[in-house]
Amino acid sequence: MTPSRFLFALAFIAALLSPTAPASAAEPPRFSKEMKQLLSWITGDFDNRNIAKRDTSVAIREAHIVRVWENLYSDAAWLYEEITDGNGNPISQRFFRLTDGINGTIEAVLFTMYDISAVAGEYKKKVPFEGYEPRQDLDELPDCNLFFQLKGESRFQGGSVDKNCTHGVKEDDEYIMFAYTIYENKVVIAERGFSDRHEYRWGPTDTEKGLELRRRDPEVAPKPTSATAKTGSSTKKK
Repeated sequence: MTPSRFLFALAFIAALLSPTAPASAAEPPRFSKEMKQLLSWITGDFDNRNIAKRDTSVAIREAHIVRVWENLYSDAAWLYEEITDGNGNPISQRFFRLTDGINGTIEAVLFTMYDISAVAGEYKKKVPFEGYEPRQDLDELPDCNLFFQLKGESRFQGGSVDKNCTHGVKEDDEYIMFAYTIYENKVVIAERGFSDRHEYRWGPTDTEKGLELRRRDPEVAPKPTSATAKTGSSTKKK
């Protein structure tokens, strides 16, 4: 055997014997700059307390939006959103699976979870939903997909397109439409119910923004009292 063939054989054997990364290990995500910007702006703790101080007819609401399962998947970004009242009681909970589309569009598929109320407050944990797996523990909300796009340099505009989303519909409603406007330090969320004749039923009107929530300064965030504090449960579905 010539020296060159001998060295090639050694290199081939070494490659066969060298340890390889497990097939399930996710590669680092390769998101677009628009996706990275949206994730930076949409995650955090938000509330409308300043608005409620000026207008006492406005009910206090909070939104807590966190990244989840960052180390599991490289093809998507996962978010958990929990909207609560002023005492930390959950009003709505849902998951988003965000992927890059064409021409800067970002698609968000919505999910829920069996007995989702049992995981209220999970966003407070250092690693939320550790031990859960989206393919096993989540249920997709059909026809509720959202599409986001950067408008200028100041905001992302997003919302549902299909008129078949029945998640959270009230009696006699046919479908719900979601709308989100995401700024660097503010999110505006609107949900509207419609009849089977596409007649507006409830939610903010066309001239109203919706639920406006500003990013909360951690230094001045309200501290829950023992009577209103709510701890998240990690009870998994059976």
